[in-house]
Amino acid sequence: MATMNIQLNKQNVGEPWGFRLQGGQDFRQQLMIKKVQANSPCAGRLSPGDAVVGINNYNARELTHAQAQNLIRQSGNNLQLTVLRETI
Repeated sequence: MATMNIQLNKQNVGEPWGFRLQGGQDFRQQLMIKKVQANSPCAGRLSPGDAVVGINNYNARELTHAQAQNLIRQSGNNLQLTVLRETI
């Protein structure tokens, strides 16, 4: 597993980041990237299966799904995710 800091940027506040998040403390699962939308701000940067361990310098390991979503929404046009990715 490799730890990666990924900086994402988008043009408009209303534009979606383009990824689907799953898991959280309330589900007793690691926060994970489930799906990445093509041609989105995160396309080519995030991968399905990435474990999200940090959101904008906050430790995401203990966050509920809703808390993680709120941190992402509050990030404006710049989002930093720290992910663990399986290396081959």
